Amino acid sequence: MKIPETAQKQTEDIAIGSGYMYIKEYEKGSAIPKISEIAVEDNRKGYLSGGASIYYTPTIDTYKDDMEEITRKILSGEDIGIKGSIGTFMPDTFGIMAPNSEISTDSTDSSSNIYIGGIKNFKDKYYAVVFAAADESMSAMIIGQLEGGFTLERKKDSMTVCDLDFKATEKLDSKGHKLLINWGVGAENTEE
Repeated sequence: MKIPETAQKQTEDIAIGSGYMYIKEYEKGSAIPKISEIAVEDNRKGYLSGGASIYYTPTIDTYKDDMEEITRKILSGEDIGIKGSIGTFMPDTFGIMAPNSEISTDSTDSSSNIYIGGIKNFKDKYYAVVFAAADESMSAMIIGQLEGGFTLERKKDSMTVCDLDFKATEKLDSKGHKLLINWGVGAENTEE
C-alpha cells in the first residue's frame, strides 16, 4: 500500500528529539543578537540531559458585571522562559548558575575553585539564551535572567544534572515580544 503524500509530509513534520542550549552574557540595552550569533560552540555551557522546555504562561484577569452581560479580559502578566537540565557542564557554568560566584584556577593542580555566596558579591547579569533542536527543525531565543538558583545532586544510579530556568525579562523588539521561536531550518532573528 502506498502512503499518501500528505501523510508522508505529516510524518516528516513531527518534532522529535532534544538539542542544545547556548548561553551568552548580554549587556542590557545593547543590540539584540541574532540566534546564529548565540548558537555557537563557545556559548554551549554543557550538554542537555532530559531535553529543554520553552514555555509561555499568560495571566488573564476577567472582569464581569453582576449580571454577567459585560465581560472584559486583560492580560496582566506573562511567564516566558527556556529551561533545561544540563548533564555535563564546565566550571564557568557555575558563573551563570549563581550570580554571586567567583571562579579561579588552582595553580597547584589546575583544578577550578568555585566560590558561591555572599550578598555583596551579587552581580545583576542578563543572558541571551537559545535552544536549538539537534535536527535543526526549530530554535528559540529569550533574553533574561536565571532567578531560581540551582541544585547539584550526585546520585548513585543517575547522571548528575543542574536544572536551569531562564526567565525572559527583556524585549526582543519594539512591539514588546520576549520570545522568538523560529520553526524551520536556518533559524534567525529577523530585523524589524
